[in-house]
Amino acid sequence: MAVPALLDGNPPGPSFVVLGCVAFLLDAVDGAVARRTGSSTPEGGRLDIQTDAALVLVLSCAAVRSLGPWVLAVGLMWYAFVAAGQIRPALRGVLKSNRLRKVIGAYQPFAVLLALTPGVPQGLGAGAVALALLSLVASFGRDVLQLERSHRRPVGHGSGAELVN
Repeated sequence: MAVPALLDGNPPGPSFVVLGCVAFLLDAVDGAVARRTGSSTPEGGRLDIQTDAALVLVLSCAAVRSLGPWVLAVGLMWYAFVAAGQIRPALRGVLKSNRLRKVIGAYQPFAVLLALTPGVPQGLGAGAVALALLSLVASFGRDVLQLERSHRRPVGHGSGAELVN
């Protein structure tokens, strides 16, 4: 549904927004369900992050025609971070769970879905996505600085994280 919107210029219809909202809402509860049922695992957490990133990328692709190519920065940010980790080992470290990071992560699909919703003024949608991008840049920037500092500090010297150099 997103590819035609990206390639032929027709905005995705209401069914795309509804499907995106369903995916967004299911993502909001999947972790809680996994914890409640005792089925949460580190692998499941990593899979959740990957599916969240994929959802935001698909939504961003669908919004390119209505907002412009800059919206792809929202969808590509996670992948750029992962790619940077292939070049810079410090970025492969483990970050402690952070509520602000989770809120910013949840805001990304919300903002793009808002921009894609028929009837929402373009300025409001673009502003929501611009705020999403700014918050994402700040969040990733903070995480990069934290990972770099932790990487430089020897393990066991009060870093609170055990990272492999």
